[in-house]
Amino acid sequence: MIIPNQKIMYRNVVSKFYKGYANDMQEAFLDFTSELKKEKLTQAAPMFYSVLSNVTHEEMLIEIHVPIEETWLNKKRADMSFLSYFFVDKLLFTRVTEDFEKNTLLAYEELLNMVSENDLEIHAPFFNVPKFDYGKEFVEIYLGAKLTSESLANRYNQPEKSGESNLIF
Repeated sequence: MIIPNQKIMYRNVVSKFYKGYANDMQEAFLDFTSELKKEKLTQAAPMFYSVLSNVTHEEMLIEIHVPIEETWLNKKRADMSFLSYFFVDKLLFTRVTEDFEKNTLLAYEELLNMVSENDLEIHAPFFNVPKFDYGKEFVEIYLGAKLTSESLANRYNQPEKSGESNLIF
């Protein structure tokens, strides 16, 4: 199931880029956690990451983001960035609850199909938010997608066709 019009927002987010393969992801998360500890930064919310490369390629470029309690970041760290406010809206959302490696790729495909079928424009990368709740692990997956100005004009200047979706993004 895909839910439109979602958003991600956090305060005081520190981020770092990583390049590698899918099987290197855990190592990247551990490295970033170690870097946060070295800087004496306190994680305030779940770590999440954006996929900045083509999701079908073996090698990936990701940016890991962590909301922190502190309201600053030591400027000596050129490899880390800090945002006092992280906000992305107009996101499509779905969730993966099992067989994460396989089903994450299927979720990406499903979100991309939604974009294509509804004449949407991608405006933000995939965001993956791993979560644990009541002892269950799952991944929330978001993709920034909005109506293009052309598709908006077409929707409002043409009579509605029977059986056509009226999703507004």
